[in-house]
Amino acid sequence: MGRGVYFVIDETKPADPIAYIGMASTSLRSRIKALVLKKDNHKGGSDIWSLPHYDDLRICWKVDKCARDYEAEFINRYKKIHSKRPFANKKD
Repeated sequence: MGRGVYFVIDETKPADPIAYIGMASTSLRSRIKALVLKKDNHKGGSDIWSLPHYDDLRICWKVDKCARDYEAEFINRYKKIHSKRPFANKKD
């Protein structure tokens, strides 16, 4: 897998299910692996890992060369709908 954007989905919150929107500038596989394995280099992960149901979260992704642009676009769309960033996104 190459570059892309990934989403952490919290199905316990059906009205606001996206907990995190992340970007992989080189490899989605290694970025998602860092999240799942709780690697220190994953800033958004620290908030996600604090959820009591961390192991039940789902991850989906979109492979695309323009990962940075897509991440910003999806975060902006989310903010327009919910008037806030996703739970674990501290900045745009």
